[in-house]
Amino acid sequence: MREESELKKQYKPNYNGTTKVLAPLTAVEHRLGRFDAINEWQNKEEASKKFLNTRAYRSFINDEYIILIGRTGTGKTSILNKFKYDIENSTRKDINFSYVISLDFKPFLVHLAKLGEIENTVTSLHSLSENIEMLLNLEVMRKIYSDTNFVNLGYSSSNKLYKYLTNNSISIKLDLFTQAIDEMGKLYADTTAGKVFGTLSVLDRLRAKYMTVEYQAIMEDIYDFLKNNRMLILIDSMDRYNIREPEVVLITQTLVEVAFNSFFNKLNKKNILVKIALPAELSTWFIYRLPEKQQQNSVTIEWKYKELICMIAIRWFYYCKYKSNNKMLIELANGWTIDDFYDNYNLAKSFLLKTLPEKCKTNISLSFDTLAYCIRHTQKKPRQLMKIFNVFIDKIINSNDIRYFFNYPHEISECIHSTQTDIISDAVNMYNDYANLRTLEICSDILYKKKFFITKKELMDSIKTIIKNDKYRFKLNINMDEGEWFDILKESGLIGKVNSERYIDKENPYFENTEIIRIIVAVFEYQVKDKLIFNKSDYCILHPMCYEYFENIIDYNTLIYPSPANDDEDLGDISNYLNKQKL
Repeated sequence: MREESELKKQYKPNYNGTTKVLAPLTAVEHRLGRFDAINEWQNKEEASKKFLNTRAYRSFINDEYIILIGRTGTGKTSILNKFKYDIENSTRKDINFSYVISLDFKPFLVHLAKLGEIENTVTSLHSLSENIEMLLNLEVMRKIYSDTNFVNLGYSSSNKLYKYLTNNSISIKLDLFTQAIDEMGKLYADTTAGKVFGTLSVLDRLRAKYMTVEYQAIMEDIYDFLKNNRMLILIDSMDRYNIREPEVVLITQTLVEVAFNSFFNKLNKKNILVKIALPAELSTWFIYRLPEKQQQNSVTIEWKYKELICMIAIRWFYYCKYKSNNKMLIELANGWTIDDFYDNYNLAKSFLLKTLPEKCKTNISLSFDTLAYCIRHTQKKPRQLMKIFNVFIDKIINSNDIRYFFNYPHEISECIHSTQTDIISDAVNMYNDYANLRTLEICSDILYKKKFFITKKELMDSIKTIIKNDKYRFKLNINMDEGEWFDILKESGLIGKVNSERYIDKENPYFENTEIIRIIVAVFEYQVKDKLIFNKSDYCILHPMCYEYFENIIDYNTLIYPSPANDDEDLGDISNYLNKQKL
């Protein structure tokens, strides 16, 4: 085989534009699971069986980790729900909690932000902190009353708890965040000066109502009760709001500080612990500004290649075994158990390769590992991979041929490309609130028919041209410069940066290519943010999922293999092979 230096000298790019692919996925059933974790966990037992205990989950259940960070679609809500399920069903001996509370912080956060400005001052943030701590304590009271025998244990406040809840109109059926929103709305409407009073004035009036002498006495007895019956509060802060609104950042930061200062650092034996799931999209503005110790108490969700294979095998098997009435699929599951796939990558891969050939042909002259090729067209988010496999299953069922893709291997690439519209839309539309418009429209114009390999300067010039276009003059009603649009492209994972470059020739048996091929491993920020720094002379790499959607000009003699930033240990089969062969 020829030396890489010789191949590099002889290398010639083969540039062609791709054909736009439209993806009408509405007809494809969600056989592997709902794309909304909240709905999927309505059936808790089924969702728990299909849950993979990833590294992020195993770390987060440790007491020391308070913050769970993840991009949209990486499984934050699923981890919280699994944690809650395991506590309520005593399925794990290493989780030492007797009671668990699950709260959705988004409605409360949005309501606070809308009522009036939260000032970044010591006084206002201290007031906000006290109010959030009070609401969490009231939620603890509600849980203790409804789910324990506290009222029968002879504490001095045992007979006062019901009276306190009744006198303050605290419903046993509604969480305190929901009730507080209603109370705050009433109080705010009653203020004659309107927004002059602002959010904190309303919250202070709420606190004056709840924080009575009885409140303090009840909480002291509850802390004593919980010495040997620890309680966990799980808070989910959803992704779909303006993540860069100053009030949102301040309120979220205060919530985290309450979790650390009021519950993690001070309480003896941590008998009440608060854990919070936050969107990684907040990281630039908030997460990495936390004190270093609090950053160390964070877990970031980063799906690895082998975890994704196990996850999809679990769901594929579960559908065949328990959900499908198709004889062909039921027979496929025979001889396997779901336990085979929870932590055994090799068995998971073997099961998937019962319906997919190990190699598939790509648009370039390269025979590619099929599972690596699937993952290459995602951002290593589980629900994106589920989209692809739902299309595969649809083809198999409609053809009534379990070996459909062995007979028509070219269909693998076409099925994968048909999902790209949905995946790109999900990644970019996260920023709609921030930009106050459909960001996908502008990103599409910026990247349309661009080369897959473009300098930062060329990309910035394209951004400037687009955002100055009269087409957007009336839509861009907030001040966003070209740097902010570049950040959106980077943060959403549409563009990345070269990590390594290799050259192989047609004599290499692993790749089965017919031309000299350049392989570029590129890193992207689609799971972790603030890891890629671009200089003006750096090249920006478009993610392979972009090519058909944006009709990009690509080099058919070059393969781009995408990887999350800081994921050197697990880039997938191709990179592992390159490293082993020192190519």
